Amino acid sequence: MRPLPVIGITLSVALVVTACSSSPAPPASPLSGSSALTCGGGARCAEPGIVRWSVTLPRSSKFDIDSGSWFLNVPGLAAEGYVNSAIAPNGYLATVTVAPGSVVFQQPGRAAIEAIDPATGRRLWTTKLATPPGFTPDTTVKGALVLDILNADGVITVYDSRDGLWWLVNAATGAAGRPRRLASYSQANGQGTADVLPVTEQSVALLNDTQVQGVDPATGSVRWQVPLRPWTGYAVIGQVLYADNDPYGQDSGGNNASGQATAIQRVDLATGRALPDWPLPQQLNGQGGKVVQFGEDPDALLVETSTVLAGIDPATGRAIWTAALPASTVGAAQAGPTGTPPTVEYLVAGNTTDSPPPGTGTNIWRILVVSLTTGQATPVSLGRSFPYSDAGIHTSSFTGDDWNLYGSVMLAAVTTKDQPTGSGGFSYTRLEGVDPQTGRVLWRGPWAGDLYVLGETFTGPPEIIAESCAPSGLVADQSANVGDEAFCDSERLYAINA
Repeated sequence: MRPLPVIGITLSVALVVTACSSSPAPPASPLSGSSALTCGGGARCAEPGIVRWSVTLPRSSKFDIDSGSWFLNVPGLAAEGYVNSAIAPNGYLATVTVAPGSVVFQQPGRAAIEAIDPATGRRLWTTKLATPPGFTPDTTVKGALVLDILNADGVITVYDSRDGLWWLVNAATGAAGRPRRLASYSQANGQGTADVLPVTEQSVALLNDTQVQGVDPATGSVRWQVPLRPWTGYAVIGQVLYADNDPYGQDSGGNNASGQATAIQRVDLATGRALPDWPLPQQLNGQGGKVVQFGEDPDALLVETSTVLAGIDPATGRAIWTAALPASTVGAAQAGPTGTPPTVEYLVAGNTTDSPPPGTGTNIWRILVVSLTTGQATPVSLGRSFPYSDAGIHTSSFTGDDWNLYGSVMLAAVTTKDQPTGSGGFSYTRLEGVDPQTGRVLWRGPWAGDLYVLGETFTGPPEIIAESCAPSGLVADQSANVGDEAFCDSERLYAINA
């Protein structure tokens, strides 16, 4: 499946980590308490809003950041077509992928990946990827090395799209093979690769918008090649590739722009055999749909249109269930709250103007939670005191997907007052868990120089994976013409209990 893309803090200041209570009081100032994004040990490390574990991301203070900035759902924004450079300096954020039992991430700007036990924060392994002669990753802001990581069935593939390199990594041990050049670069059509898909330790698939190739990871040679019609979305289930046949792809916002898809293309990745296409189910009412897949239930094959989400039997192509999506649905499906059954969720607007203001009169927004097992859709109305702006929901114009309902809480962020230009001061932000129906703050996370929610766990303790710059690591940028700009030399990747 496409990484979810599911997508940061510093000066001698300190950080308060507050425990969960019915109505916790905010700390008086982010300048008191601990200066690190850590828990400190003990039973409180399992409480909501507390940092469960934290690791340092190796980095020098080269990245110019806006202190106090935050993004609550980097994977959601990426799925809508927004890349790292539109969110943070290129290469500043760690590439993260979450799989059962491990969180795998790239050290920013480096050809190195690490695996963390999400329950304990223990490093499972660290692997420096072998690189070909003459390989010199540019770690400047404009050219930092950014790797794509896919983790499935005990096999990890790492893809460097800038240099056309990929590696195969053992998910249990971190042992990595030698780097390979993309086979598709040598093809006459010159098409680049969209994803490097792990199939088995003896087989890798290279996928782009016109073909899929089976590659021997030991030699890099192409074993087979199957042409594809242009597609918008795909899924891999049981070593079979499923892709729609949308001829126009996505628009600039990442949405299915054409509505022209008519079938699901299939390829057996174990043998390289093209399987017969399936027509889209009649329950989609003749609408074109895109294939989607989510980490909560990687065996669920889904097709999404502007008005319907359908669960498809991957053995027969028939619709198992359908869920109606309101016309005022905003953006694409996101990962749903953790638990059983697995779910996805949509944001449903009351109206997209500020008159009347959201939460008043008839302008009531909702979250629609859809079960991936039955298709049952459960609406959750946002309360009249819900903090729309703090939760990443911009009601008057662009909404995007910077919102996230996790478990029973909606994620929100609060920020200290902006500092005047030239003052040398910094702003700080923190993550909060808010009851969506009442707007009440259930827990508060630690203060940080910035905040990026990069993912979430689907098994084990419910955790939100984030990256921030520790307050003690903020260094003033003397050349900045904006008061909040700073260098960060103390990035941390950490897990907050949900």
